[in-house]
Amino acid sequence: MQMEIQRRGVSGNLNREIERYARTMERFEERERARKARQKLRRIEKRLANPAIYAGPVVPIVIDKDALRRIIFEVSAKTGYSVQNLLCDRRNAPLVRARHEVWWRARNETQFSLPQIATAYNRDHTTIIHGIRMHEKRMAQVTA
Repeated sequence: MQMEIQRRGVSGNLNREIERYARTMERFEERERARKARQKLRRIEKRLANPAIYAGPVVPIVIDKDALRRIIFEVSAKTGYSVQNLLCDRRNAPLVRARHEVWWRARNETQFSLPQIATAYNRDHTTIIHGIRMHEKRMAQVTA
């Protein structure tokens, strides 16, 4: 955006301030356009991450939920949280730690891949990775 500045009867200091303001506004508009472009790119990447968009027919992932159910019931009994709480989206710290333990056990006690575990618990696989890493970090601190 190019701003027109009239210079009749305006002092030099005011002229410089007006020009500086015009440059600031141009930089702001460029940053805003870049931010919107990044948002749009993220939305496109999310759509591309879904294989149903560009792949052939969707093949459902078959998961033996008995092993996963057993793990979540055991952690529920150990921590005192209901199964419903372990599966919900709440993010208070003790509940999150229990959920991380469920994911860690599912990864180490079963042959399921991270995307399969994520599908079973209605999460993204990167969330599962983070939870497993955090649980391992906490276990290392306890043993140290």
